[in-house]
Amino acid sequence: MIETIYEFPRGSTIRVPIDFDADDGETMADIDLIEADLRFADYKPADVTEDMPKQLACTIEARGDNAGWFVTVEADRSSALPLGYYVFDVRLTVGGAVTIGQPAAIKITEPVTRRPEE
Repeated sequence: MIETIYEFPRGSTIRVPIDFDADDGETMADIDLIEADLRFADYKPADVTEDMPKQLACTIEARGDNAGWFVTVEADRSSALPLGYYVFDVRLTVGGAVTIGQPAAIKITEPVTRRPEE
């Protein structure tokens, strides 16, 4: 279940924390691979579903506290995204089995522009 929706203006770097949630007693060292795709949602999402179209693969990096990761979409890539809701679809591979991680949601908004000073 998605609890927080982070908002980012289109064209900004998107960086969202993903928490490590050990369902079966796994540790960070047990994870063989972690992947994340950004999926478009035409509504405010409560969870990720397979019918949400994939927009792009994301960059993933470990957090310093060893409790999870940061999922990142670079500014040049986010500038091409349509406005709306998106979900990070996170998948962990542990011992050859793929587990769906806790999803995170974002909303891409129109960037704020400043009026030229007169």
